[in-house]
Amino acid sequence: PNPNFNPGEGEIYPGFGDHPGSGDWGGNISGDQISITYGLHAGQNLVSFPFNMSVGQSEISNIMAALSNQLPTGVYISGLVGAGGATSWNPTIQQLVGNITHINPLESYWLAIQPADAPSFHVSLQGQSILANGNPIYNVNAVVPTYISYPGLRPANFCTAVGNIGDLGAYNIVGEGVAAQYSSSQTGTCGNGWMGNLTNHGFHPGDGFIITST
Repeated sequence: PNPNFNPGEGEIYPGFGDHPGSGDWGGNISGDQISITYGLHAGQNLVSFPFNMSVGQSEISNIMAALSNQLPTGVYISGLVGAGGATSWNPTIQQLVGNITHINPLESYWLAIQPADAPSFHVSLQGQSILANGNPIYNVNAVVPTYISYPGLRPANFCTAVGNIGDLGAYNIVGEGVAAQYSSSQTGTCGNGWMGNLTNHGFHPGDGFIITST
């Protein structure tokens, strides 16, 4: 059921649908391909979508449709919340409505799954990593927490990836069920001031994170 790009098949969902067999799917199917599998559960899931996307491909309706096609029977996406907005499911018109209209691949989002007793499950998306265009630049806000994606093609060890980022002002990184905090007065797991279970968990494609900085 994964929305992979299969030559000769029609485009089921614009963006993350099957490749029609001609053209190059908006320039997004060559080089640095990633397939991200999301482990989802009832309630809130902190995720990111670090794919190169055209404006049409990044429309919230297209990405949610690609995900919804893989949901277990009776399970549905009830909303999506980001740093600057939210969208929720309106059962009357059978659509997601709100001020999030497009997905930003550099940001993370809380993806809400209903009903409350929904079983855990997996869905997948495939596309070109944002790293195909070089190293992305994340603008970290010093006033409010910054919701960021993880752009890597593969998992990364926390200590290797973060290094001494705390010395630059970031002092807290939170993921779903994991967190790390920086203290210049502590040695920490990495030997550089970072402590918390995120230091052992690391970063994984599709993860979302929230960074707090000075």
